[in-house]
Amino acid sequence: MNLDRSAPVAYVLWLGRALQGDLGKSMKGKRPVVDVISEKIPNSLQLGVVSWILATVIGVPMGVLSAVKRGTIWDYFGPGFALFGQAIPNFWFAIISILIFAVWLGWLPSASKEGLDPSYFVLPAITLGSASAAGFFTHNPFGNAGNTGYGFIVMARAKGVDARQVIWKHALRNALIPPLTVSALMLTGFITGNVL
Repeated sequence: MNLDRSAPVAYVLWLGRALQGDLGKSMKGKRPVVDVISEKIPNSLQLGVVSWILATVIGVPMGVLSAVKRGTIWDYFGPGFALFGQAIPNFWFAIISILIFAVWLGWLPSASKEGLDPSYFVLPAITLGSASAAGFFTHNPFGNAGNTGYGFIVMARAKGVDARQVIWKHALRNALIPPLTVSALMLTGFITGNVL
């Protein structure tokens, strides 16, 4: 690790080895770091993809329902969920979820284990997915700002196009552009930011 050298020199030497694929040895297990990381990649990928799917399946339809059902409970629930999901830190929501679903109710396991057992991914996926679903809702102009007031929507309604057709063919198609962009960024964040 070149601890006998100055910090900048040791860092440059480590960086040179890292660029060649040698990340050194783990201080805890005395094993190559590359081996330790490669063991965790399948679980991290699975958690990232499941969280991303959950966020997409919850956030995008919630934005659509909030816009289509103006003045109903959906119109109030969507922004409330988005505010709650983005205001509460993930680590705090994870601790509360473990306390409720694993400790008090005993429905789900609280600790991770090696392997790809789906029951161990439920709490982490819900924790990560719900906060990201709130992000999808926030970045969805259809649910957030009311895409139904845009000029092309008003023009289609003035031409006599059915309200359902306006929503599904005009508004939704244009409203999905920002969430799809955010979706790609969230997927990469899930995969690179979650290490189990």
